[in-house]
Order: sequence, then structure tokens, then C-alpha cells
Amino acid sequence: MLADFKIFIRLFPSIHPYLSIISSTSINSGVWRFTKEPHKLKFVEDAGGKNIDKSINKITYNVSDPGDLEALHAILVCKRTVDAVIDETLSSDPQ
Repeated sequence: MLADFKIFIRLFPSIHPYLSIISSTSINSGVWRFTKEPHKLKFVEDAGGKNIDKSINKITYNVSDPGDLEALHAILVCKRTVDAVIDETLSSDPQ
């Protein structure tokens, strides 16, 4: 994950000054989950980013629930709470 972030910064250097808040997420059966594992949060900090703040107090969002979907959309799009998302979703058919 740290290597991916550093590659991203190298490929898009003009974004780096504005890129600050990073979120690792995964989706399973329609439920988005924000990562809270300490070692993953540390990767983001070591790469020069910031983790999502305490204002996001819920870590799972079910996209089939209209309220959860609206809240997730607000976090990712409307409020621009997160500048970049690292998708940790596992593929059922990796290639």
C-alpha cells in the first residue's frame, strides 16, 4: 500500500500538495468498510498522508440502505472528506 501511494505521488506530482486525506476501504456484499487497522493507518502517515478524522465515527456503510448510501456519498463526494481512496476489495478472479 505504501508503495502504491508513492507511485501515485510520482505519477501525479501536481496533485501531491493538495492530497492529504487517504482512506483504505473495502466492499463486501454491498457493505463499504473504512479500514481502522493500526498498521494500515501507519502506512498512510509514513507516506505523508493523513487518515480520515474522528468526524467519521461509523466505519461500515451498507449501500442497500438509502441513509447509509447518502452518508457514504457525502463523505466521498459532497464534503470531500477523503482526497484518495485505496480500494482493498478482494477480487474473486484475480488476474
